[in-house]
This record gives sequence, C-alpha cells and structure tokens, in this order.
Amino acid sequence: MAPPGAGGGGGGGGGGETPVAVTIEFESSSISLEVGQRHTLVYTIVPEDKVPVFESSDISVATVEDGVVTAVANGTATIKATVEGSDATDECVVTVSDISAKSVTLNETGLDMLIGDEFRLEAVVEPENAANKTITWTSTDETVASVSADGLVKALAEGEATVIASVYGSDAKAECAVKVSPILAQTVRLNESDLDLAVGGTFQLEATVEPDNTTDKTVTWTSSDENVASVTAEGLVTAVAAGNATITAACGTAEAKCEVSVGAAGYKVGDLYDVNGVKGVVFEVESDGVHGKIVSLDESGAVLWAASGYGSYNTGAKSETDGKANTDKLVEIGVEHFPAAEWCVNHGEGWYMPAINEGQAWLAIRDELNPTITANGGTAITDFYWSSTEGEEDSTQAIYFYVSSFGENGVSSYGDWKGDPEGDTYVRAIYAF
Repeated sequence: MAPPGAGGGGGGGGGGETPVAVTIEFESSSISLEVGQRHTLVYTIVPEDKVPVFESSDISVATVEDGVVTAVANGTATIKATVEGSDATDECVVTVSDISAKSVTLNETGLDMLIGDEFRLEAVVEPENAANKTITWTSTDETVASVSADGLVKALAEGEATVIASVYGSDAKAECAVKVSPILAQTVRLNESDLDLAVGGTFQLEATVEPDNTTDKTVTWTSSDENVASVTAEGLVTAVAAGNATITAACGTAEAKCEVSVGAAGYKVGDLYDVNGVKGVVFEVESDGVHGKIVSLDESGAVLWAASGYGSYNTGAKSETDGKANTDKLVEIGVEHFPAAEWCVNHGEGWYMPAINEGQAWLAIRDELNPTITANGGTAITDFYWSSTEGEEDSTQAIYFYVSSFGENGVSSYGDWKGDPEGDTYVRAIYAF
C-alpha cells in the first residue's frame, strides 16, 4: 500500500479540523484471469466518498474501466489506482492466460465388448473456445483394451479396463469403463450324428465350432458309457462292447451328440455277408468293421460288354474307382444294350459292375475269397473279367483285368473290344454295404 496522501491546507492556530489522510488499498495485490474473463477489483478507500482512477500498464493484455478488469490476451499487466488531489496509489498485478478446458464429455461412459470388437470413443471439450482441446487417450490395462491416439478402443482379452480421455495442461478428463468378454461358441456340429460300429471298430469324429471367431474353440469329448464306446480327447471313437452310447462334443455351453450303436462283431475280408437277401463275400472292410464291399458268389458266362450297335458308343463310363457311377451311366442310356452291366444290375438293388480298380482289388486276393465262395455254392474266381470302365482314348474298347505273373499283386489290365472281345471275358457284380 502506498503512503497516505496529504490532506487540504490548514488555517492558522486554534480550533481548525485535523486533515483526513487519503488512502486506497486493493484487497488482492495480484489476480489471474483467462482470456475473455472479467473481474471487478475490490478495494478500500479513505475517505469513502473519494472515487479512484484506474489505468492498465498494458491494455493489449488487460483493460480496466470503473474497476472492472477485462482479460484480453496472454501476458501480465499492472492495474494502478490513484486518487485525484492526493498521492495515494495502489497496484494489482493481472496475469492473463489462455482459456483452459473445464470438462470432457464422452459419447459412451461404459462399453461391453467381445474380444476383437472395436469402438471409437468421441470426446467433447468444454468450453468450446478452450485454447487447448487436444485429447490424450490412455488405458489402465492395455492387455485388455487398447486405445489409439484418435480414441479407437480395441478389445484384446477378457477382463476390465478404464479408458481415460484427458486434456493436456488441465484437470479436465472423462472415463469410460470397458468390460471385455470372450466370444462364446453358439453351436457345435459333428461330421456324423449316428454311428454303427463293430467291436474293435473306430471312427474319427470331427467337430466344427461356430462362430468361426469363437475365442476358445477347445472341444471336450465325453461318452455316456465308456464300457460300450470310448472317445479320446481328439474325438476318436472306439467300439468296446456291444450296446449303445452317446458321444458328446462340448465347447462351453454349446454341444453336439453322436449316437453310437456297437454290434457284437465286425466283418473281415473273406467273411460271408448274408443280410436281407444280399449275399456275397467280403473283399473290402472300412475301419468301423460294419461297412465295406462284397463280390458276388456267382459270375456270368462269357458275355459282351456292349451289344450290337453300341460297341463304339461313348458312354462316358470312365471312372477307374467308382463302378456305381459307371453303371448308373449305362442304366441311364439303357442297360439292356450293355449285357455285362445288365447281368450285374439284375442281382438286385445296390449291385453294380465294378470299376477297374474295384475289380482288381478282389481279383488280387482271390485265394482269400475262393474258399468262402465255393463253401457257399459259388463259382471260384478265375482269370478274366470285364470292368465297367470304358477305354479312355478309344470308346470302342472297355478295360478288363486278368491274372498275370507280373504287375502289382499278379493282376494286370488291358483294353478289349466291347462288342467283340478277343477271348472269353466274364463279369462279377459287387455291392457296397
């Protein structure tokens, strides 16, 4: 506070009033304002009827009028108050800074996310004219939820984290609580829902978990009766004893079931198959022991592959592994024009003429099959047989297979004229069970 000012001039001795000292004092010697703010200075003046005069040392920083200060721009200015007719003064230093952020508002304050999800948070800074509105984004646990410099939140792992949006240089901030959950399995599908196995037979079940982006696709396999059918952690089912069991594949709360029926015994190569009027000798068995292929006990006499007029007909029966598909082509054209295939089809539903590879399979093991064939009144497998496989390059020929002293398993193949073979060529039918 400045020293008091002098009072008015006194008269000569005796009886005059004592002059009153003039003073002025600001309540605060300094204040801080933000650009655009206004502040009314508080002061004490003696005598009270005096009116001070205010001035600013730098009106580009702060102006003053009737004791009201207006912050103009960053910087420092001194507001001086004087009292006319005296030397009473006081000063208040005004520091002006940019407008700071006061608050941050987010478009979401809580997020429930699944692993892999993304969500962009948007922040609004108030006041709108804050000098610095730059947001700094942070996460309390980057392993659970990360956040980019532009507010993109990514759910990474199960758990909880808090994403914080703060304005640099101020206390303004906002938070968003993020809960990340795993993507759970909705369904489980199996490659088979029913299995018929013989004791000792096996089958590999395969499970497909959906949706494809399920977080944990681990499948747990269980059997309702391990004494009937066991199952490994990889889904391999083994038939243990005759009976029924249910195999369950579970992923979380989603599950699928496969009903397993185990027969007392399975087939092996050389066994007689005699079921519902279908009779033959087993030459191929699948791993389950209850499915495979049989060859007929009987065979045709010498028979043509194609009848007159169809010896050069391109039937399209070209498969070397699928005699059923070849036979179906001949049936579609008219099986009566193809005597060898007709003989096979006439054995009944499901019988067909073997493709070259199927025929060679049973011819190669004829010594294992013939005892069963002859023991059940059939004709032993001999030397030459038609296949249903048409010549690849010459449609006038079909492939036959025969016993030889060379080639794999002592079996060879050759092309012969479909309507006029060079030798006696026989045929046997096969059936898939």
